[in-house]
Amino acid sequence: MTGHQYLEQVLSSQVVPTVNITAMQQARAQIEDVLRNAFGWGPRVYYAGSYGKDTMIAAYHDLDIVFYFPFGTNASLKTIYWDVYHALTAAGYILQQKDVAIRIPYSAGFSIDVVPGRAIDATFDYANLYRSETDSWLQTSIKQHIETIRNSNLRETMKLVKLWNVRHGLGVRSFALELLTIRALQGSQVYGHDSKLMAMFAFLRDHMATIRLVDPANTNNIITDAIPHATKKTVVFQAEKALTAQYWSDIVW
Repeated sequence: MTGHQYLEQVLSSQVVPTVNITAMQQARAQIEDVLRNAFGWGPRVYYAGSYGKDTMIAAYHDLDIVFYFPFGTNASLKTIYWDVYHALTAAGYILQQKDVAIRIPYSAGFSIDVVPGRAIDATFDYANLYRSETDSWLQTSIKQHIETIRNSNLRETMKLVKLWNVRHGLGVRSFALELLTIRALQGSQVYGHDSKLMAMFAFLRDHMATIRLVDPANTNNIITDAIPHATKKTVVFQAEKALTAQYWSDIVW
């Protein structure tokens, strides 16, 4: 079996079961009902994250949904964030406060991240989000993120890189991994899952410590700034190990 064939099998094993997708969709509908009852039909709700970008893997999957209030909403971003948080708490959800998101863990093994925000205009393409960890705000576009990833033609490689990240406990956020994959491989003449991953590992070994990745929806948001130095060192170490490993089953499984 070639490396490409082995990785094809790995990808097949990482298709998220339909029952899991259905459970997440049902949970999303229930969350939306709660938020609609609290805030009406002015805000818009849509999928984000790996589900929206089609980079979800079975080894670790959750659901991201955005809840954007219309442009012109008078409430501050901080008030919007905490109003959504309290509405979910009042409905009985056990919550985990994240930076721009509100996480709802489920016993079925997945979680749903609700991202409140306020659209910057009537298109809802861009929105301002409250950063609860720093009491600041961030402008971004989930739609731009989805378009960037879907247009890259590298989603299968991204899934394998995300699986490598999960299996080795590296802790790099999915969007950073997706952008790293694009930077390493887009426009290259590399074919086959094995060759693409080897090129990716070489790129991480050589550039992870110093690379600067910019949010495609906001040039002021440097994605790699959020990756701790120790994590970058671990990524470089694991990339070096992958490049010298004898078997693919030692790298991705």
